[in-house]
Amino acid sequence: SASGGGGGGGANGKKRAALKPGRNDAVDKAVDEQLRAVLIENGKLHVPSVRHVLLVQIVALPLHLAKMVAAHGSWYYRYHLLKLPYSQADKMMLTEKTLGGLDGGDLWGSMGDPEREEVCEREVWEPAKFAAWQKSMEQRSGGGRRKQRF
Repeated sequence: SASGGGGGGGANGKKRAALKPGRNDAVDKAVDEQLRAVLIENGKLHVPSVRHVLLVQIVALPLHLAKMVAAHGSWYYRYHLLKLPYSQADKMMLTEKTLGGLDGGDLWGSMGDPEREEVCEREVWEPAKFAAWQKSMEQRSGGGRRKQRF
């Protein structure tokens, strides 16, 4: 579009492309210099030992476990005890998880936003609704390539 908003082009698309590795030599050079400054100590390359990495992982384990328990507890409280409807983000997560193994694991990634929203609204994470959605997709595609995807 002429305004530069929406769509895949425009100024924002160019800015994002410029920040990707290999797309902007100046940015790559600056990042390389910063990494060297962090990794090189007293003229020697600092490589963490296995013991150091293991120690950090052991120290971080209780934090990771606490976050996991809190997330699962929150999910259980909201959706099993209070029986609240799923948020849009949770619908997206459930749908992505359900479709994750289809089409070589790339079905969700190959969908556009409108198609993702439609699939989320159909609540395909429920087995009966998934079967109905799968059947409708096979009928819509006429048994062609998409039939093989499901």
